[in-house]
Amino acid sequence: MVQNNDILQITTFASFQQDDVLNVFHYQYNFDGPQNPSLADVATAWGTAFDTAINPALSAALVYDRVKIDNLTDGVEFTEGSFDTSGDLAGETLPAHDTISFKLVRQNKLTRNGRKSFSGIIESFQTNGILSVPQVNIDDMETFLGQPLELNIASVAPEPVFLNPVIVGRTKDVNGVYQLDLGKINFVQDAIMNPNVRTQRSRQRT
Repeated sequence: MVQNNDILQITTFASFQQDDVLNVFHYQYNFDGPQNPSLADVATAWGTAFDTAINPALSAALVYDRVKIDNLTDGVEFTEGSFDTSGDLAGETLPAHDTISFKLVRQNKLTRNGRKSFSGIIESFQTNGILSVPQVNIDDMETFLGQPLELNIASVAPEPVFLNPVIVGRTKDVNGVYQLDLGKINFVQDAIMNPNVRTQRSRQRT
């Protein structure tokens, strides 16, 4: 069962223009109630928050099918289930490698700043590579990415679950491959949208 201060990794799986699109988020979990909710309940509540804050700025051609939560702290607990949602907007789209990107501002120098990017930009939201996303959408996305999420879960009401966004640093293993390092946890202080369309070579993890 998930415990206070555990680090959770949430991964969404989607498709866009015949490409697989993965987005990975990290949070520190906090809950003050008498009994922790299941990770499946956390996934459902998080999905609702994501759908409300992120999808209104993205193309309906970006279609999600599942979401997974891994408890990185205990290395064992996880949940995976359907995530039947999509972006909200009709219209022509930019290629999958063109993204709306955000800087995740670090609290200290323990790690670099983080970054989060989303495929599914519609043509009318950019001109010559400069984004023109409505401010209300920018505000919602920056708040979702840069501030603690308060999730209201019926099974543990009235106490909310808080997911604090974090950057997880990486350290080389004995083979010289960078791996997530839970000794390098940096709290996200803010999220700031890049005003330019960002192009990525890989859409595997963003």
